[in-house]
Amino acid sequence: MDRWDEIFDLLERSDKWFLGGGLAMHWAPRFPRDLDVPGFWDPATYYHVAVGPLFTVTLLDEGGRPLVLKVINRRWRVSHLVTTYEVGEEFTIVERRSLSPEDVLVSELEIKSNTRAQRTLDVIVWTAQPTRSDKPGADYITAVRTARDRMVLAHQVNDGKGNPVLSYCQSLGAIRDPDSSAVNLSQGGTQLPPRWELTPFSEKFNEKGLPRQSVTKGGPGESLANCTVYVGMHYRTIVPSGTVRKFSVGAGVAKAGTQATLNLNRSLGVHSPADRATRTWRNFFQSVPYFRCSDPYIERCYWYRWYGLRLNMVLPADYGPSHPCVFEGVGPGWFRHAISYSAHAHMRELRWCHSESSAQGSLLNFVEAQRRGGDFPAGLGVEFGPQGRKGIYHANWGRAVRELFAIHPDKTFLKGIYQPLTKYARYFTRNRDKEKSGLFDVVNQGETGQEYSSRYLFVDEQADTWKDIRLKGVDATVYVYELFRALAWLAGVLGKRRDVNKWNKLADETSRAVRTRMFDPKAKMFVDVHPETGKRSTVKAAVGFYPFATDMVTSEHLDAIHRNLLDPKLFWTEFPVPTVSMDDPQFSATGEWKQIRMHCPWNGRSWLMTSCHVAEALAETAIRLDENLRVRASELLRNVIRMTFIDRDPARPTSYEYYNSLTGHAPFFRGVDDYMHSYIVDLILRYVCGLRPDADGVLTVDPLPFGLKKLSVSNVKIRGKEISLDMIAGRGRLMVGRQPIRFTIGKPVTIDLAQKKKR
Repeated sequence: MDRWDEIFDLLERSDKWFLGGGLAMHWAPRFPRDLDVPGFWDPATYYHVAVGPLFTVTLLDEGGRPLVLKVINRRWRVSHLVTTYEVGEEFTIVERRSLSPEDVLVSELEIKSNTRAQRTLDVIVWTAQPTRSDKPGADYITAVRTARDRMVLAHQVNDGKGNPVLSYCQSLGAIRDPDSSAVNLSQGGTQLPPRWELTPFSEKFNEKGLPRQSVTKGGPGESLANCTVYVGMHYRTIVPSGTVRKFSVGAGVAKAGTQATLNLNRSLGVHSPADRATRTWRNFFQSVPYFRCSDPYIERCYWYRWYGLRLNMVLPADYGPSHPCVFEGVGPGWFRHAISYSAHAHMRELRWCHSESSAQGSLLNFVEAQRRGGDFPAGLGVEFGPQGRKGIYHANWGRAVRELFAIHPDKTFLKGIYQPLTKYARYFTRNRDKEKSGLFDVVNQGETGQEYSSRYLFVDEQADTWKDIRLKGVDATVYVYELFRALAWLAGVLGKRRDVNKWNKLADETSRAVRTRMFDPKAKMFVDVHPETGKRSTVKAAVGFYPFATDMVTSEHLDAIHRNLLDPKLFWTEFPVPTVSMDDPQFSATGEWKQIRMHCPWNGRSWLMTSCHVAEALAETAIRLDENLRVRASELLRNVIRMTFIDRDPARPTSYEYYNSLTGHAPFFRGVDDYMHSYIVDLILRYVCGLRPDADGVLTVDPLPFGLKKLSVSNVKIRGKEISLDMIAGRGRLMVGRQPIRFTIGKPVTIDLAQKKKR
């Protein structure tokens, strides 16, 4: 076992089942009902669409009776799920489920006979899926194509109005040709559980196998509508006493049936699909910095986060975006899209990959969908058309671009995005600040990604009904400020000298407006502003700390940190950071908004996105303005990380949308684990490891005091240079290529990577 294998052991557990690592599909059913049954009866997700049931596997004994399988053990590894079944004292069956790089879900069965006699089993691979429905918004089968060794089921997906959205094909088959097969129709489209006795095959199966018939239309009018199509493939298997028989079956999903079948054949044509999935995941892990430390929470959180990024990563394929990127969360539904509110955060983490493609792609996909007015869509998906989902999300693209360039200095990329980002900035100056105040409007509760918050009630008591509003938002304004500064920097890099002053002037105006109009000297807090009256909001929201991540603030604003953020009666909880202060009339750590528990409430939960922003803000404040805050900054980030572990168990990391800010309880009722809505990897590498490269090519090494006994990070590539770092008991050794640099923690070291000289 080498160090990369240790990652799989580090994350192994028995209470997970998600599988990813493909092109556009993953298997992450939120509340699985049939996890204890072989195969994939619980739905997978292809882009944003639920697909399934894909198949199950039924084993029949010599009398045609289904074996009753009892789960005795389950182990989830990042690459595959291992389930061990017992059939009384007769058989032990081990199933390894995995997703191939070609979007094929595979079940590998090892069947061991524990009896003295040779046994003959009939293995039935089957599925049951609805045919055409009269109801809009349905996913239904339009055709079943049978072949010697494969069954292809063609699907059509419509929207809620009955308009076609996409089509796809599922190719089903096993490692060898079936001994018999059948396709039968059954009235009604209700999905039944994967039980053999519920199928039409159970009454037709005999010693010769399935009835070898393919019925794809029938009934009144010879129609294929409003039925369930049952597809079955039969494989007779002899299991000698004390031996193990292996059997693999899979289902490939792609736009075209021929491609789905090619993918299936390739995925089943290897010695072990699960081992291949392991190699695929290993290759991904080898493309990011290798990190270990003495704190089990930080260590596991780091690697769990990389797992989540790859789980939700989508590569260019059938309906996918043009560039690789990360979808916001597990599907089906809205989270299975490229979403602008999270994409800028993904760039912050993906920039640490050896390849810049997915980090750049996170922005380029939105550049390609930019609207005529200059704004970027809220989300991208085939069902939304080329200009994406209506509306916008506020996002910090400017900061993300500069941070990406610090590691991957690609001027060609900068040239390609300068004009689109210029149009994007003009959208805000033209449409979101008609008063020319330097502060920028939020026009509904959704576009900040932070609905159901008292922030918006400040300008309209009915804001939570999704009506249009206008609020000069701290978060929106900080993001636009960062965009102006980034455009000034971009203009300088690209030799557009006239533009440098223009963008810096806009940035200076916004900076001045934030300090003079948004900072409340009595409340000692940056707050939202009423666009018509200029009145400052009385609501203390966590976004009020966002300016501290920038150069807008000075030491005169530090009371906002000391009197608000660090106050255990306001924001400083054990499970930080509540989205509004705890003295807010609408505060609810349990997510209740006006007495109803909401799915996405921002009135007291600790959301990972906001918590990352605030942790970064405190860390930057400690670095730039008040070194006495360094311990508090490390404490905050440590608590954010530990919040993500169920019951503080270091073996059970999670990544939910948010957590109870007083108890750390995760929103299990949502089922949305592995939700990519923050940038914890970036914070670990920048503040725990202390690796802070800037866009000018200077690397500063200055870890915050986390009290670690040891830390090691290697396989880091910054500007093409190989970087590694080891720290033990307060002392460190940095390697830049083959050049060692020793330092003491607490005394920053800076290296010009262009010259490799210590400053």
